[in-house]
Amino acid sequence: MPSVGAMSTHGEGESAADSGGMGGSNLQDVPPADREPGRQRGASGGVDDQRILPHDCNLESVDTFLGLCGALREIPTEVMYERATGTLLNKDVATKGRRSSMWNFVELDQSPGDKDGNLVALCILCHRLQESEKDCLTFLRKGNNSNGIKHFEWAAAKDLPTTKELSHARAVVHFLKNVAGGNRSKRLNPDNSIDRFVNNDRRADNLRFVTMQVMTLSPHSLAANQYVRLLLEISTHLINCVRAKFQAAKKRMRGIPFIHVVTELWTDKHTTNSYASVVVRYVDPADCEMTVLHLGVSLFVCKHDHTNIVLFLRGRLAYFSLAMSDVCSTTTDSGSNVRKACVDDMEAPWLPCFAHSMHNAEQYSLGWTSSRPPGALEDADGMVVARRDRSGNPHTKALLARMRKLTGHFNHSERSAAIFHDLDVPQQGDSRDLITDLVTRWGSTYCAIARMLTLYDRLAAFFASPQVRSSQRRRRLTSADWDRLRQILGVLRSAFEVTTAAEGDDDALIDLVSLMGSLRLALHSPTVTVPCHAAPPLAVGDRAIEAYCDFNPTGLKFEPGKESLCAEAAAVVMVLREQLDARFFNVEDPTRNVLKNHAVLRSCILSPGGVSLLRKLSELVNQPDPYGAAVASVRELCNSLAPSCIPLASTTLAAAPRSSRRRARSSLIDLLINGSNSAAVQQQSPSATACAELEAFLQLAEINQKQQPQHFWREYKETFPVLYLVACSSLGAVASSAASERDFSTGGAVMRKNRTRLLPQHLEMHCFIHDNVDLLPTPIEAVTAMTNEQANKVRAAMPMAGRQQDLEGDINTSADEE
Repeated sequence: MPSVGAMSTHGEGESAADSGGMGGSNLQDVPPADREPGRQRGASGGVDDQRILPHDCNLESVDTFLGLCGALREIPTEVMYERATGTLLNKDVATKGRRSSMWNFVELDQSPGDKDGNLVALCILCHRLQESEKDCLTFLRKGNNSNGIKHFEWAAAKDLPTTKELSHARAVVHFLKNVAGGNRSKRLNPDNSIDRFVNNDRRADNLRFVTMQVMTLSPHSLAANQYVRLLLEISTHLINCVRAKFQAAKKRMRGIPFIHVVTELWTDKHTTNSYASVVVRYVDPADCEMTVLHLGVSLFVCKHDHTNIVLFLRGRLAYFSLAMSDVCSTTTDSGSNVRKACVDDMEAPWLPCFAHSMHNAEQYSLGWTSSRPPGALEDADGMVVARRDRSGNPHTKALLARMRKLTGHFNHSERSAAIFHDLDVPQQGDSRDLITDLVTRWGSTYCAIARMLTLYDRLAAFFASPQVRSSQRRRRLTSADWDRLRQILGVLRSAFEVTTAAEGDDDALIDLVSLMGSLRLALHSPTVTVPCHAAPPLAVGDRAIEAYCDFNPTGLKFEPGKESLCAEAAAVVMVLREQLDARFFNVEDPTRNVLKNHAVLRSCILSPGGVSLLRKLSELVNQPDPYGAAVASVRELCNSLAPSCIPLASTTLAAAPRSSRRRARSSLIDLLINGSNSAAVQQQSPSATACAELEAFLQLAEINQKQQPQHFWREYKETFPVLYLVACSSLGAVASSAASERDFSTGGAVMRKNRTRLLPQHLEMHCFIHDNVDLLPTPIEAVTAMTNEQANKVRAAMPMAGRQQDLEGDINTSADEE
């Protein structure tokens, strides 16, 4: 530490060279034109502490920061650190590469016998604040500035807003705004750009860096430097890979439409720009594998009407070398515009999103919305005195509102949350947070109720705690409320299973249709399985439940009880019955009837067990058997096959292996668990114009036995070569828009509120790379490098790129790119 009176001292604005210390160069004899940029003459003729700042920064800011810490104090010319004496160093003679903006706030000392370049930094801010000797000094190993910067960051991170914290925090901000010197200066260009990293011998590392930034959804932008070019090169390479996959599959399909398109619209909340997502799913005839390719999140600049949606979809598919004639089916949510575009303006059949429809049905049953028309009650003067309750289940709505208030209390009160988590509840594992249900999130209400019942013991202990005030106890639920919640949970469980199953990417459509029929069977069942009574606290815990599940791995046994459903749960059942029939088995609207949807009929009849499933569903909903319509739909699809390319069918039948799959615990009864070999189905023959392969396929006994459709067709590929292509075209049908929703989640994570200047074309490249990164080659150097001319052509060809190209044809590398 400073040795008081050991040597002469000098002011903070003077250098050691001016006071006759360590000697060194003086700027008095140097002409002004030969001085380094940014170096200023000190008041005493030397160089002051602001000489190392960039020439374009505010020179008065350093004095302002120092003035916050008190009056000027003399700096000792010698300090003692770790039993070694350091002498004040002239900053002007230090290596230029070591200089940093931190040097404006420190004085440097060095031991005369040191040969490693180690320095000791004296913080001028702490020195003026008269801090202790230990707090003023920082050791800089080999002159590295990192320990010095850590000293300022550590002092700025204190809990109490003292003068020391505020002054050091302002200094840290000054470092970030004025990057100068240090190891980083060796890698920067004069304009502080970092494109010096991008060179031929490190191209692979930079490609991996850009990919890592995209895959981790890093908040750091790839701003105006060469990394943007690498982003474009990776995106272009993946676009070519996707085009090649489409072209190969299209060639094998021989004219049959084979892609199933999922599309949605999304509006970014930060920029209010509209974007559209397109996801394509198909079964590759090369290996009969389900393939899902995301075509990115693209800017949608037109009005959201059905005409513009079709034009956008046609242009997006054409960009990837696809045509509207290649579309076998489309899937969207129930929005009027996208639905009208797919139903009225496209020839391919439209499938509603099962998950979205089930979510809306649940919301209706829980009382949040209703199909009843809005209205208000008015008095004689025409003034509104009351509004009609549009809820179809107001009692359940009120119960869930009380549950939401309880959950919101823990989200807003840190004290209550701390008490809740610190409770010692026997036989319970670690505490978990309550879940807030969101009206727009699929299955969130079921998850919120399930978590609430799981934490019943901890909530009971919380409200019994003496630390809880009376105002907080008023938020607890009564025992009658807990009974209603567990019964509602039992009713929603079957619907939640269907919603969760619909969120998958590669599941066969027949499995989802079977679950839908099982759900309808469960809703019309006279009994409903509900969780056990919320017994007194601490009666049973998580460990006991886990031990029981481990002891019974194959399934759980339920015993029917004599309890009747409460009015709220019974209303949920009744509304769900109505909504399920209206959305999936609607007799008046064929687009909302799975038994009249051509995509569903083709996929089911060409899947093992599909004929039996269609017959059982028709009997369940009391509708005609769609077998004839399904056969006619398959024949129509066969007619689109190019006649000159049809191979001859083989007459050798191969045995189809049974697929063994482990069944998960479920509250639904599988309609296909017991295969039926009834002669009534086999005796029904197709019309005389049906192809021989379809007739032979329908006569197979194996098609009435449930098994994975892709496994079945891999075995019968050589037996039915033509029908195999038709099956590949039909089995890719998708009944969920979850893939597009995930694309929008990725887009929302990229387009944050601090990145609103990100160009739409760059957002598109981010999302496209994120979803198709598995197509990148190994090694990554195989990604083709692009010239300026090639990059401009690629950008100009991007549909809805979001900006006009420069007149000169050069790539815009301004700061506005990110």
